[in-house]
Amino acid sequence: MSNNKNGYEIRTDILGMAKELVMEEYHSSRSHWEQTAARDATGRLLDPGPVPPGIEKVLEIANRMYDFVNLSKK
Repeated sequence: MSNNKNGYEIRTDILGMAKELVMEEYHSSRSHWEQTAARDATGRLLDPGPVPPGIEKVLEIANRMYDFVNLSKK
């Protein structure tokens, strides 16, 4: 059995890694925001906090990761 992956499999793996990385960063910043954000007298947060990342951010990171993989082949 071969462990070599084709281009589609590699890009799929990189996309998954990028999504995981972006979401970890978002959850970390959201956690920090929840602990430090201003609250009203009832304890409710006063501002909406960090916006969840969209597909554009995931694709940006995935492309940067893919570029890194391509550079290491040269």
